[in-house]
Amino acid sequence: MTVPAGICKGVGVGGHICGGGYGPLSRRHGLVADHLYGVEVVTVDAAGRAALVLATKDGPHEDLWWAHTGGGGGNFGVVTRFLLRSADSDGSDPHLALPRPPANVLSTRVLFPITTEDSFVRLLGNYLAFFHQHSEPDDAYAGLYAPLSVRTTALGSTELLVLLDGDPREAHDRLKAFLAAITDGVFPPPLIEPLVRMSYFDAVERIYYPKAANSPRVKIKAAYLRRPYSAEQLRTCYRHMMDVSVIGESVLEFLPFGGAVNAVALGATAMPARDSFMQMLIHAAWRRPDGDEHFVTWARRFYAELYAETGGVPVPNERNGGSYINYPDPDLADPNWNTSGVPWHACYYGAQYQRLQRIKATWDPGTVFRHRLSVQP
Repeated sequence: MTVPAGICKGVGVGGHICGGGYGPLSRRHGLVADHLYGVEVVTVDAAGRAALVLATKDGPHEDLWWAHTGGGGGNFGVVTRFLLRSADSDGSDPHLALPRPPANVLSTRVLFPITTEDSFVRLLGNYLAFFHQHSEPDDAYAGLYAPLSVRTTALGSTELLVLLDGDPREAHDRLKAFLAAITDGVFPPPLIEPLVRMSYFDAVERIYYPKAANSPRVKIKAAYLRRPYSAEQLRTCYRHMMDVSVIGESVLEFLPFGGAVNAVALGATAMPARDSFMQMLIHAAWRRPDGDEHFVTWARRFYAELYAETGGVPVPNERNGGSYINYPDPDLADPNWNTSGVPWHACYYGAQYQRLQRIKATWDPGTVFRHRLSVQP
């Protein structure tokens, strides 16, 4: 069995699950929060007394369980145990309690040299259009996870990692059609590494994000996409990623979303992103403390220009889906960088925020658990 969780090896389950929890299998099996049956939580009452509370989907304390299905970590108490069970399981058979990973996956890497702005726009346009077209639950490509990474290098390069469920007999044909759609009209043609077939575990362990020896200093700014970026937004991406002053480890990433994530009704969990097809990350990374101001400013200006039409942040509308609380960005609560007039919590929680506030008032009346983007009473 498995859970459709993330792959960054330095991340623990505490905040990951509470924020929703997303990974390479989420398009097939949903978020981790969609498999969260209960939580055991240490809460603190108005008198400062701590108590251990069990909250489950079926009760007791269903509201406290709900708050942990996307309400973010550090808001309601200290979780000491997560109880995981899929919605279609009654718990009687442990072997059927959670989904199974694919028996094997087809994997390859596709390397695109970025020579011109037009070629870059064509590539990203193809990529976003494909996943927008294939974002519905039970789509034939729900078993495809293919993150795209644009790196700040001297010549410019973009890498597409492909992980495709290899069980269906049509897998090879689907992979061929996908690569044809992504590379259509892109010049020069990419370098496609030899296709390999391996277990899902081996693919994650050996191919996708092996743990680095020393992690860099990082600033992340994220957003959900409900529609593909415009050509002008893609040109904005090109200009900032070709900035020679940030050559190094910084990356612009696109992570496919949708699929089974969008099969869950809005409001069934605290996670509001049930109608997006893609997650975007501006991942500024550097090594020396004296680079803090330069790289953080670069990320802020990039994000502000990308979302200039909505006050510098991805205000939820027909094109934007807000942002993911597991990439917390205090800039969204700073009027210097969020000029939209829309509060930060609208980007992270949408209409779910008022219910989270009521649960906060019940279970943490003294706001013992707080941080820069915590749910306010």
